[in-house]
Amino acid sequence: DGLALIGDPDMGFENLRQFGPTLVHHTQLKIRSGINNNNFMLVDSPGMIDSPMSSSGMGGTNGSELMDRGYDFAGVVRWFAERADV
Repeated sequence: DGLALIGDPDMGFENLRQFGPTLVHHTQLKIRSGINNNNFMLVDSPGMIDSPMSSSGMGGTNGSELMDRGYDFAGVVRWFAERADV
């Protein structure tokens, strides 16, 4: 699903490959019918809902563990924000 979305040059997400395979595999495309605007795309920022994993492999932190989503979360959010209309 993520590979097809990021691999389709018409969708405009091909530059997300720079953030690595973990992001690509977490990326999903969902199409909703009945929306009357053809030029509208809503993006749920990757990792906003998912809790990051600590370096010990468990979600959550005691304040000293490194939190990791497996990709540059801040960079991905920045990438989307630079392209957002709102």
